[in-house]
Amino acid sequence: MKMENSLEGCSCVNIPTLSSDSGCVYLFFEVDELLMKVSCVLEEIDIEHVCKDDMIEISINNQYAFFEQLLETERFDEVEEEAIRVAVAKEGEKLSFSMISKSISLSKAFNIIRAGEFYTVMQNSSFTVHFQPIIDVEHERIYAYEALLRGVRKDGSLIYPDDLFTQAKEDDLVFALDKMARENALKNASKHQIDRKLFINFIPTAIYDPEHCLKTTEEWASRLNITPKQIVFEVVETEQVKDIKHLQKILDYYRKKGYQTALDDVGSGYSSLNMFVQLETDYIKVDREIIMDIHQNSRKQSVYKSLYEAAKEHGVSVLAEGIETKDEFECIKSIGVDLAQGYYFAKPSAIPIKDADLKWEE
Repeated sequence: MKMENSLEGCSCVNIPTLSSDSGCVYLFFEVDELLMKVSCVLEEIDIEHVCKDDMIEISINNQYAFFEQLLETERFDEVEEEAIRVAVAKEGEKLSFSMISKSISLSKAFNIIRAGEFYTVMQNSSFTVHFQPIIDVEHERIYAYEALLRGVRKDGSLIYPDDLFTQAKEDDLVFALDKMARENALKNASKHQIDRKLFINFIPTAIYDPEHCLKTTEEWASRLNITPKQIVFEVVETEQVKDIKHLQKILDYYRKKGYQTALDDVGSGYSSLNMFVQLETDYIKVDREIIMDIHQNSRKQSVYKSLYEAAKEHGVSVLAEGIETKDEFECIKSIGVDLAQGYYFAKPSAIPIKDADLKWEE
């Protein structure tokens, strides 16, 4: 699905939907055991139905509500969801060969439900931002905050970034979501009067022209009196970047405007190491996979030491992310580190914690 640079006035006609029409849902099965399982589930959630050979017929008042209720049972695995075929007829419409040929899998119907929820969040700008502190190790104080986007469902529960961006990719909404993430980070930072540096994630594949795509982000920063030197744009999903020159163009644009940049997940694979060599970022964030249990793994210690020494040789600050234990932190400190981030210090929170709130585990 293609979108304009703003969601306002956009036409999202390509999002698949289920209607609220009444009528009949037909479920088709290749094996009797699956038909029997579905029939039992329908009985348990008190939905009247009729079994006919290899098919179940259900009269419904609302297509969307029916599949939403079925999805909430969480009783089917991926294979079963793909094996069950779904056809829908409006009230008074008879089942036909055309309907059967256009049937979709139950998995697809569930995806439409999930996409509908995601689209509602997007259309209503139902987002919040959580902030995780980044610690200045030498001075034992908060150096910066990383801004982390969260979607908010109707019931108030949160949708996390992995789910948001996975659905955005499927619906071709990555640019719009990435833009919203940047703008919400700035607005919430201003709301909470954050006076430290702010690490804001961006997906380089979502930015086709930095001057155009980042215009509204810069406008919001200016409007909120957040200076470029306070912002660190963090490159995420480096494994998706195939055009290094394009990414260099984006980072050059940031530098020209006075922003700093960071490279995420360094050490997670060849791609991130290659990025470290080719891109002149101000910070590198060493991947959690290297940090985890580093005190018990001499090879991880060697890899981390090599990254640290290479970074310091070129004036790059090293941020160890995903620190969860005192042992990990002490090991990293013994090798060398500038900045640290992780649950050991604080989890992301809607209200940014202060220096006095930092709790160092004993």
